[in-house]
Amino acid sequence: MIYNNQVWNASLECRPRLVPGRRSGPDAKLSGHGFNPLTELRAHAQACGAYAARVEEPSEVPDALAKALKVVKEEGRQALLNVICKNPLA
Repeated sequence: MIYNNQVWNASLECRPRLVPGRRSGPDAKLSGHGFNPLTELRAHAQACGAYAARVEEPSEVPDALAKALKVVKEEGRQALLNVICKNPLA
């Protein structure tokens, strides 16, 4: 399962360590690497033979997870759930 916040978080996490004294947090200007347009990870997984689904609403997660687990258990395939979360740069 990917918790996809639409940004490469490593750039956000390392900034305070690389630039001491630079403010970070919700009130600071963030300079991360956003994925716009959002990468379609589902197509990559399907091309490798995996089951894949994109989930955009929290209410969809339980059914999507149940389907993914069923595919893994019954078909022996890998599964990917791309769960779209809030973008911290938005």
